[in-house]
Amino acid sequence: MGFFTFFNTDKKHLHTDSKPHLALQAYVTLNQLSFYKNIRIFHRHEEETIVSLVFDAYRGLYIFDSVDWEIKQLDKATVSPVTPDKKAHSAIHVDTIHQFIQQKFNEVLHIEGCRLTNIVIFENITKENFDSLDKSFHTLMPKQHLIFADDTPKEIALKLQNILDLLPIPLPTVTLLGALFFHLNILPDNLHKDHVILTQEQYNFISSELPKFSTLSGNYGSGKTSIILLKAIYELLLNPEYKIIIIMPTLAACDLLKKQLLNIIEYAIIDIELLQIHILTPQQVIAQHYQKLYKNKAFNFAKITPKMFSHQYQSSDLVFCDDSYLIDSEFVRYLIKQQTKKRLCLVTLQADDAKKKNYVLPHSFRSPSAFLQGYADEKNAKNSHLHILDENPFMQIMLILGEDLKKIEHSKILIAVIHSQF
Repeated sequence: MGFFTFFNTDKKHLHTDSKPHLALQAYVTLNQLSFYKNIRIFHRHEEETIVSLVFDAYRGLYIFDSVDWEIKQLDKATVSPVTPDKKAHSAIHVDTIHQFIQQKFNEVLHIEGCRLTNIVIFENITKENFDSLDKSFHTLMPKQHLIFADDTPKEIALKLQNILDLLPIPLPTVTLLGALFFHLNILPDNLHKDHVILTQEQYNFISSELPKFSTLSGNYGSGKTSIILLKAIYELLLNPEYKIIIIMPTLAACDLLKKQLLNIIEYAIIDIELLQIHILTPQQVIAQHYQKLYKNKAFNFAKITPKMFSHQYQSSDLVFCDDSYLIDSEFVRYLIKQQTKKRLCLVTLQADDAKKKNYVLPHSFRSPSAFLQGYADEKNAKNSHLHILDENPFMQIMLILGEDLKKIEHSKILIAVIHSQF
């Protein structure tokens, strides 16, 4: 189904809350299908935006484009197949997206593709209107692949079910959606044995336009660290000139996140400039600033100087401070001061400032260890079987080792850490 029109379809002004879109959403909700609106798909250095996408595990992928033509615009109009000499911005581009998705499946999963079909939503054209159009419309745009302004949820359901037959066994939802959309997918790691599709709250954070000052809060195991990394990659794909910093409490945490970053880029087959994402400890951030201000002086690890507070060093376009509740409060104040004109997101356990824009991840995907439960409740801390020196700066170590410690028979464990700034 390839077609071209001289009418320009401006995607910025399409309404995914129009009547046919709402009817489609009603069908999706009733059948508990995966549904995404205005979602981007990235492959290498290219990008496409899908107006609406529905995934039915027992049928396949439905790709929707949408046009807001009025019937008076189409009087005596004709359509013809897309050819290379005709401008792509004037075309309904479901065929282009179809090919884009097939290529993505082929390179990520090494399969020829998935069951998928293209459908166009007419926001303002009724079935009767369409019947009155030139025969070229009917030749290139079969009605079974069109949703009209006056279609009911029942009519939409019949069209979708007739286009793709019912499968005897379901398609692998997580594998297919994760291969198409890296920003919907948490890769397997030491906490997750399989791919994990994001919750609505996680996806909302990634796809939203962050304000200058925001927080991302959630309990242990809610996916905060994975989500800020996906958000950083997503922002860089949209804005290749951005400089982004992710601050982690320890070098060990930085190393783990750098490895995770490389794994995502390799799996998703996306092209980004790695030097635009910096993963640093607070001490590394301070050291870089200090050495710029005091070029010939030895770096004082003990504190941030007043001059550093008053002189902006390298304001990044976006800074994430992970586990900010574990980091010295003076550094957090310094960070807020540095990012006054840019964007800063503090990652914490609980949002506590009504002046910030708070994003909350309500679901935890792992049970906290006995140590973490004790740490959260001071009354029970004395009963913990784990004792750690200088506990706050090294809480991340416990998060990393938590699962392994469960497997060890022990009465007491002592972890002694020599304090290191780098």
